[in-house]
Amino acid sequence: MNYKGKEFSIAFNPEFLCDPLRNLESDEIFFDFTDELSPGVIRYNKPFLYVLMPMRTA
Repeated sequence: MNYKGKEFSIAFNPEFLCDPLRNLESDEIFFDFTDELSPGVIRYNKPFLYVLMPMRTA
């Protein structure tokens, strides 16, 4: 993992996070996120985009 920025905590529903991973044929994905309140985006080398909303932890 390569991340250079401020430290923060982010939480996702594990079922929603695993759903797209079960159906992908690649072992490598790109998981992009900006901060703890913005959606995360899962991408990989084919035309595929999965948007995942984080859960509030506080």
